[in-house]
Amino acid sequence: MDILFYSVIRLVLYPILPHELIKAFHSTLEEVRYADLLLQVVDASSKQHNQHIDITMDTLRQIGSADIPMLIIYNKCDKTSYTHPQIQDHHLYLCAKDDKEVDYLIQKITETLFPEKKSRDVSALYTI
Repeated sequence: MDILFYSVIRLVLYPILPHELIKAFHSTLEEVRYADLLLQVVDASSKQHNQHIDITMDTLRQIGSADIPMLIIYNKCDKTSYTHPQIQDHHLYLCAKDDKEVDYLIQKITETLFPEKKSRDVSALYTI
């Protein structure tokens, strides 16, 4: 099985983009329709993180992709009062500076993508 990691630039800028750019952005985002799992990474320390989640969800609805399974990853929890790492439903709280918490994220992605498998090796390269 192939796994593709695809990054989309912050959708929070979406409401202020010119109309022509929005149209181009939608065609780029249409790749999302082919995903088995979406990872929405949110800066948990931002006072506007709920607004950022709402904007992303609105955009996904507009392109017909709101029903794709998603993990909402609250990063930078070390700067908040959130307990981390932890998962509640599809909300995962962590600090990506901590390798063990990144391993926890990879474990949860693996469990979500391959619920029927008892073990699977998945690795990811990342930079902070």
